[in-house]
Amino acid sequence: MLRSKIKGKAVVQSDETERDVQPESGGKEEGASNKREVLQGQGIEETVSIVNESQMEKEANAAVEVDQGNKEREGQWTPVVTRRKALGKVRGNHDDSLFYVSFVYAHNDSERRCELWEDLKEIGDSMLDKWMILGDFNCCLNAQEKIGGIPLEPHTFQEFREMINHCQLEDMNYFGSLYTWNNNQEEGDRILSKLGRVLVNYNWCRDWPDVQAEFGNCGVSDHSPMVIHWPNSERCKGQTFKFLNHLTLDDEFIQIVNQKWSSRREGCAMFRIMRNLEHLKGGLKDLNQRKFKSIDVKEIQARDRLDYIQNLLQSDPMNNHLLKLEKEAKEEHLKVYVVQFS
Repeated sequence: MLRSKIKGKAVVQSDETERDVQPESGGKEEGASNKREVLQGQGIEETVSIVNESQMEKEANAAVEVDQGNKEREGQWTPVVTRRKALGKVRGNHDDSLFYVSFVYAHNDSERRCELWEDLKEIGDSMLDKWMILGDFNCCLNAQEKIGGIPLEPHTFQEFREMINHCQLEDMNYFGSLYTWNNNQEEGDRILSKLGRVLVNYNWCRDWPDVQAEFGNCGVSDHSPMVIHWPNSERCKGQTFKFLNHLTLDDEFIQIVNQKWSSRREGCAMFRIMRNLEHLKGGLKDLNQRKFKSIDVKEIQARDRLDYIQNLLQSDPMNNHLLKLEKEAKEEHLKVYVVQFS
């Protein structure tokens, strides 16, 4: 399932798509992590296009988180995925500005990617407005966009470059990570490349030269998250903390349950159950205060440490010492993250 999340003020309306072609195999090998694309800042009124080559599902599920003042809701739409073009639009709430956007997840087979390039050329030939294409193109633009592994030959990215020149596209101004994908290996097996990018056409560059893309560190994924920043826009608020079942992961949990539940109490069966539940709640509250009160802080610290190490790796990506530290930091962050959000 391809799930693209757009944050802002939005109302979802899907455009009609062609429905006579079913999706073929696509994307990375099985087990590849999901990618994240977020439009941040400007309000959004109408939705988006997807050009998708994924084998995951016959249907894609696109979710839009909507924030209208203090009132929030989530809209869902489920288009039929086709390897042909599907185009939609995004309109700003504040200034009624309009642009078109395409999310792509290119196939890992070069011949199948060429079909996507042809689809994008067809869109570009009729595009008169601002147009943005973002996602995983599964292809570099030049040999310098890959480190490690088998060196790239010009023929591997020739068709991609031809599509970009044909549509008169260029990379959006960006900051953050240059290499947006890595294979999560160490030492001599490590490979980094720029597979995720944000492309825009001439009209976009002319009208919105200050809009920027941010490519964050991969964290525990193998892909960098993409965030689009509009000038003077409010940053999205942090996520609300979710407390579910992390207490069950602690060694004391079963001991507390046995102790509170085995206490002898007078009264009818229902009364005894209610009293046991009350005492169990008190024991679990105490456990939470003693061991998990600062879990948010620990998660932030673990994430910041991982982010710091990955920033160092940006300038020295083959440093074995940093790679080992990154592996340890990932394990620590995952452990704390699972406790927090389990």
